[in-house]
This record gives sequence, structure tokens and C-alpha cells, in this order.
Amino acid sequence: MLERVAKDVQGFPGAEPDEWMVLDHYHDLLDRAEELRSKNVIIIPHGSLVEYLGPDNFIALEVPNFGNRQILKWEGSRELQRQWLESGGCTMPKVIENPKEIDGPVIVKYAGPKGVGATSSLETSVTSAERRFGGGIYHSGIVLGTRYYFQFFFDPLLKMGIRSREWAVERGPKWVAL
Repeated sequence: MLERVAKDVQGFPGAEPDEWMVLDHYHDLLDRAEELRSKNVIIIPHGSLVEYLGPDNFIALEVPNFGNRQILKWEGSRELQRQWLESGGCTMPKVIENPKEIDGPVIVKYAGPKGVGATSSLETSVTSAERRFGGGIYHSGIVLGTRYYFQFFFDPLLKMGIRSREWAVERGPKWVAL
């Protein structure tokens, strides 16, 4: 695994880490905080770290990080994300509590960063998600419009820190699992 990742990183000169640290589990970071601090490590959190280490463990991890530790609880919870966006005045799709309420395309989101998939029917999406992840599925309607993805980093080529694109759902009815 490390060899494959190392080869992928070699395609980006300057992106190679000074040193690789291989862990069996994300929780192993908790026992290595002192070592990480002594090497002046700065952790850049990502979806898998939030999911597998957990936001509470990350908050307790005494290693410098990029960003705000407290925000990770929000990023790991669909309900908290929704609260946050609604309080900011964003138009949000209806949350679907009962699949019998579905009368058009929906988004089926897995809990946490567990992958993206698309299927030809809602039944296949839900069955697949339940089989793979044992529940933790969040259904919502779709709000049509431009999709924006805000990023931490400014892109000097695009002169912005945002990416927008048309989403396949808008081109026709499909069942999407995120």
C-alpha cells in the first residue's frame, strides 16, 4: 500500500513528505502525539481522519493542526451541517424520513466519508448502502442550481478558492448515493 501511495505522490514534485509514518489504525496517532510534536508536524484533517479517529479524539490530540478543531464535529454530522447551513440562510433540500415519500430524484448519503456510488434505482441504492454500512443513511431531496465546493486553499490559476460544476442529477433522473 505504501509503495502505491509513494508512487502516486512522486508525480507531484515537492509534495513528498519528509518522512512516512505508517499506522495500523488512526487511533495509533493518540499514542504518538509527543513524537509528532517533536517533529513539528501539522495535521491537516480530512474526512477519513474525522470518521475513523473521531472528532472528540482529534480535539484531544495535542498536535498542531490546520484549521479549527471544533468544526470537525459539524463536518462529521449531516444534522449539524444542515443546522449550520439553514442558520446561514441557505436553501436546503427536504429531508426524507420515509422512502414512500419519494416522488423524484433523491440523494442517498452514507454516514461519514464512506464513498460515492450511483445506481439505477432507489431500491438498489438503499439496499447497497445498508449492506455496506449497516444503516446510517441520510435521504434528501435535491435543490437544483450550481454546485459550489469551497476549499481551504486559493487556486492561483482560477484566482479563487471555490469550484463549481453542473451535477449529473440535473441532467436527468438518476439515483445517487453519496
